[in-house]
Amino acid sequence: DFEDRNARLLSYDARDGHWAVYNDGTAAQKPPPLSALHPTRLRVPRGKSRWALHTSGDVFQKWGAMFMAQLAGGGCYDASAYGGIAFWAKGNTRIHVGVQMIDQVRVEHGGVCRDASCPGGPLHPIDLVREWRRHEISWNDLRARPVAAGFELDPARLSALTVNLLPEDTPFDVWVDDVEFLPR
Repeated sequence: DFEDRNARLLSYDARDGHWAVYNDGTAAQKPPPLSALHPTRLRVPRGKSRWALHTSGDVFQKWGAMFMAQLAGGGCYDASAYGGIAFWAKGNTRIHVGVQMIDQVRVEHGGVCRDASCPGGPLHPIDLVREWRRHEISWNDLRARPVAAGFELDPARLSALTVNLLPEDTPFDVWVDDVEFLPR
């Protein structure tokens, strides 16, 4: 829920990771790429929430920008006991939320993919508005999205949750709060 004010995930149910920021290097992003994404204090609290994740950026040209939560310290997290993910968000653009499986992560980054270009996973687009809204994405929602040939979503093999901003979705100013797994 980010009220602890750090970028680490709550160590629970074998989860062990952190939130971080990445981009294609063609524009500026706050915080800068390869940084931990620490919560920012909300000017106006959202219910009991006083802190949330916040990132903003300029116009990107290649693949865009993203922030993500590593779920198992570079390993694999079994989320099959859950039905999907939910979170609160607001902003000025479209985000593309997805999961990354260990099969999509290159070997040198702790995954099992040995291909020159590892397949991308399914992304679920969400048009944000300036007010906080709750969003729920089931594993079935993600399974219904087009993905690389041969790719099949397996929640038992997750490595990360991702929030992607494609070049056409930039510039951006995005807030995310209270990320959780949904019950089955």
